[in-house]
Amino acid sequence: MKRERSLFNIALRWTFNEAQADELVQEAFLMVWQQRRRVLPETANAYLYLTLNRLAMKHARRRTVWRRVKTLLGSGDASQDWLLPADQYDRVEVQEAIQALPDGQRAALLMADFSGLSQKEIGQALNLPTGTVGSRRHAALAKLKELLDG
Repeated sequence: MKRERSLFNIALRWTFNEAQADELVQEAFLMVWQQRRRVLPETANAYLYLTLNRLAMKHARRRTVWRRVKTLLGSGDASQDWLLPADQYDRVEVQEAIQALPDGQRAALLMADFSGLSQKEIGQALNLPTGTVGSRRHAALAKLKELLDG
């Protein structure tokens, strides 16, 4: 249950939508289950997080493409942001800043801050050296500060 909550927290930060996050987690579990004969027990946890991150990145790319298509078709009018309640502006601004991060930085940041995994485990999940996890997280935080202060 703890792992499921951790995965959900990461997916939620990718999607900012509970239903979509839940679907991503379920899909990740299903994909790992389907590959269970090929996955070693000692790497199953890392493989699960890697699978979730890949699914989330794919979802984010699709959403970005869809947003561009809607804008081109005239139904993605960004000027409608004024319809949001005032207390949601900060949340939306943070969501947009997180979405603006490169996928690698976003994955490292979200996993480091919301998974409860060690940097070593995150490195295994993302197939990165442990030090790279820390530097990507640091770069992501610096970029977020730049985006939110600017």
